[in-house]
Amino acid sequence: MENKRTMKETALKMVALWFASSTVFEIPYLSWTFYDPMKAAFELTNLQMGSLMTVYGVAALASRFPGGWLADMLPERILLTISLTITGILGLFLLFHPPYTMLLIIWALMGISAVLPMWAAIIKATRQLGDSNVQGRLFGILESGRSLVPMLYCFGVIALFNFALTKVGTEEKALNFGIVALCCLMFFSALLIWVAFKPEKREAASLKEQATVVKWSEIKFVLRLPGVWLLALIIFSSYLVYICLSFITPYTTEIYGASTSTAAVLATIRTYGIGIFGAMIAGFIADKAGSTTKVIAISFVLIAGLLMSFFLAPVDKGFLWLVIVLMLLVAFVVFIPRGIYFAVIDEIGIPIKYTGAAVGVASFIGYSPDMFAYAVVGNWLDRYPGISGFHHAFVFMAGVSLAGFVFAAMLYRHIKKKAADRKSVV
Repeated sequence: MENKRTMKETALKMVALWFASSTVFEIPYLSWTFYDPMKAAFELTNLQMGSLMTVYGVAALASRFPGGWLADMLPERILLTISLTITGILGLFLLFHPPYTMLLIIWALMGISAVLPMWAAIIKATRQLGDSNVQGRLFGILESGRSLVPMLYCFGVIALFNFALTKVGTEEKALNFGIVALCCLMFFSALLIWVAFKPEKREAASLKEQATVVKWSEIKFVLRLPGVWLLALIIFSSYLVYICLSFITPYTTEIYGASTSTAAVLATIRTYGIGIFGAMIAGFIADKAGSTTKVIAISFVLIAGLLMSFFLAPVDKGFLWLVIVLMLLVAFVVFIPRGIYFAVIDEIGIPIKYTGAAVGVASFIGYSPDMFAYAVVGNWLDRYPGISGFHHAFVFMAGVSLAGFVFAAMLYRHIKKKAADRKSVV
């Protein structure tokens, strides 16, 4: 009975983490699904669209490291609820279609609210759901759920957008309905977290008792680990390619004539649907292979090859199907490193109590592409109209993937060397 109860509690916590870690980023990354309607609604250029994400990226980057420190001090229940609630409230301000300057402020604030209390707490909470033997599948399941849940609600939001479009007549006005729905989902997720992570009475303690003081010596311990820095560079490479895939949405509309609704559905499948299988399969492969890092290294080579295959697609609207197939293949392989790279923390051998600090350090570097990638690619699209701008992006992403392979290979050798050194000592 106790086992069954524990399994149910673990499952509820994982579902809550699925909702929390996906809904909180929907408004900041609104352009991923509704690029053209958002651009029209707020009267923005491609560069300004990229600049919003750059401002968000700078704020998020500044929040990564203190977010790791915070996750080692306060309960995830408190941190995640605060993150979801504040980000949802900020999203509602978009209904007034504020000017560009105000949008920059809102995106900067969301960079703080969606990351500072959220990200490291999510990783730490996931790691605590199981032991070292199941870390790969735990993070694979987390990423799969973060794909399954938003795919379902995003299809609902797209349906609501299309329904609203028939009533209000313009995509700009219809976008408001989608924004409201996404904000409500954040508030629901906050409630779910509050319920799922409620401590039992016999285990409950005051906030002061639950908090722990993270010493600077402990942070320095994490900073001295070469494995953490290599992990950061792996995340950097994987995440940069992942976020640049969002530009396939305007690629399908501008170059191959896909409609806004079709592009939104494709974006949902690419961003979420593929991840359901890619991340989970990656997690189980990593656990079976006995090395998460080795699986990540191989996946980077495949990503680079698939990205260059876009150059083979004829520039003709009749070949939209081929672009869709290539997009889905790339997305599938991209989800392999993305789904399991945080499982490397256990492979490196970092103690549980340093998880937040390790996530903070790795994320500080790993997620820095938010700070520049959108503006760089957006600038290329403005400077090189047509397919040329997109080709610049594909070459850039392929090069980054190959760099990711180098970093993963270096980390794999580092882990093997450490294991060999331990054996020689014994």
